[in-house]
Amino acid sequence: QSITYKTATLAASVNPGELPTSYYFEFGLTVAYGSRTPAARLAAGGATVKVTAALTGLRARTRYHFRFVATNLLGTTSGADTAFTTAAAPAVVKPKPVVKPKPVVKPKPPVVRTGAASALTYQSAALRGAVYPSGQPTTYFFEYGPSAKYGHESAVAALPAGTRTVTVTGALSGLVPVTKYHYRLVAVNAAGTALGSDATFTTAAIPLALAIAALPSPATFGGPVSIVGALSGTGAPGRAVILQQNPFPFTAGFQSLGNPELAASTGAFRFDLLSVAVTTQFRVVSAGSSGPVLSPTLTEYVALAVTMHTTSHRTRTGSYSLHFSGVIAPAEAGARVSLQRLAAGRWARVASTSARASSAGQSTYSTTLRRRHGGFFRVRVTPVEGGHVAGIGPARLVHAH
Repeated sequence: QSITYKTATLAASVNPGELPTSYYFEFGLTVAYGSRTPAARLAAGGATVKVTAALTGLRARTRYHFRFVATNLLGTTSGADTAFTTAAAPAVVKPKPVVKPKPVVKPKPPVVRTGAASALTYQSAALRGAVYPSGQPTTYFFEYGPSAKYGHESAVAALPAGTRTVTVTGALSGLVPVTKYHYRLVAVNAAGTALGSDATFTTAAIPLALAIAALPSPATFGGPVSIVGALSGTGAPGRAVILQQNPFPFTAGFQSLGNPELAASTGAFRFDLLSVAVTTQFRVVSAGSSGPVLSPTLTEYVALAVTMHTTSHRTRTGSYSLHFSGVIAPAEAGARVSLQRLAAGRWARVASTSARASSAGQSTYSTTLRRRHGGFFRVRVTPVEGGHVAGIGPARLVHAH
């Protein structure tokens, strides 16, 4: 405390407890007090803050009682009673010429006006308002929440002392989609706190979005394929989605395939296809009155199906003749067939041939290799058209015996 014969500075410590808090000091000649300092305001926070208030116009050599009082949404807390005694008045000296004092302008609290909300998304908003600082350094923030009790605050900002109305803004984030929020502008200076009028805005819905993938990828000719995906956004669970396809050469346009599926509570869905004959573009479109949402286009490549059969016998020179043959589906007459052997962890081509036309929509191949030792072999077939990608047969251990 700084005490003279007619002034004193009161000090206290307060923890706002994560809520906006107002405070003042009560003082007087008894524990009934009877006077109080102007209320001041602290923003929400978890740290203990030291605050002060200046008293003037006190009596000399007089004992005063005072206590600290703080209020937030959880209630009011009063500090313990404390006392001080003012100093004796200074000795009377020769009076100086009387100088007419300048009029004292009593500080005034700020004036605020809550403005409109803009730039609304499903999780953010921009708030506007106006603050007149009343010639005092002023801080301001926006209170907001799901009701007029608010419960949340934007970041606190400061304005210098001034006598002009200033347009201010506050950015909110982390909001809940499709929710009505109340908000108001709050400004604080040394003379008091000003509260703007209550206003509201409603956040937007989360836009629907589709994502899909194919299992397996690439697919093998004649094998099953599943198109899996998820619909996200507001209203996604239970919404119908439709699978569409556009087969190679991708000139026919997308056509719906099968029956619609309903997105699960998580937004997940799945389309199971018995087989895909040719490389095909897929997409999924949502159904409903709010307008369709398209997934990105997914190209599911279809690899040639390749089998491999082997036989071996020993030649007169002591080496072995390894014979490889198999079937390629669908028919790929003229396709390049590469026989590969695993060596040092890599597949290396050891022979090649071309596929020959056959019946039942298939092609065949056959090639012979002379070696002294067996090993792991496989066949890779490169197509001659764009509707399929290279197919690789299963790897097999071939013994030379």
